Amino acid sequence: LEDSVLDAELVREFLGGVGVECDIKRVWGRETFMQALGEGPYDLILADYQLPMFDGLSALDAAHEATPDTPFIFVSGALGEEMAVDALKRGATDYVVKQWLDRLPGVVTRALAEAAERADRRRAEAELRAVKERQEFIFFLAQRQRTIEQPGEIMRMTAQTLGQRLNADRVGFYRVVEPGVFNCGPGWTA
Repeated sequence: LEDSVLDAELVREFLGGVGVECDIKRVWGRETFMQALGEGPYDLILADYQLPMFDGLSALDAAHEATPDTPFIFVSGALGEEMAVDALKRGATDYVVKQWLDRLPGVVTRALAEAAERADRRRAEAELRAVKERQEFIFFLAQRQRTIEQPGEIMRMTAQTLGQRLNADRVGFYRVVEPGVFNCGPGWTA
């Protein structure tokens, strides 16, 4: 989000000059910014703090609402310490003053790495929750199986439910007839 063509080109040059490969889409006002958010996803959002018809904090709020996991970095010539602290408190990933654009590649690299780590952590946590849910369900089924005297229909329904929860095509319960010999009772598979 940058209203100055020259400043946008400087950003592109600083990123390209140190080997950060990027495809930059430049927008310069509220309408084009909101439209671009709808066209995402983006790996990163760079924004000027002060624009003629729009401000960076409003852009930050809109970006967090539309794409909360996308890093948002202010690149501005008019970002004092108090404004920078306020921007960080409101969720900006970082800021770079235009006079020190040589900091930009490092800030961008760090922001992208942190975003990737957060995404990996969310995926791992989701997988862990799914495994835990499956374990709890299997434990529930095992407890339930111990109390069943006539397995027939109840075991078939349990096998169906277990198959649905585990996304399995086929589930069966087997009983030990004698050591090394297993039997699947009628109606015990689904």
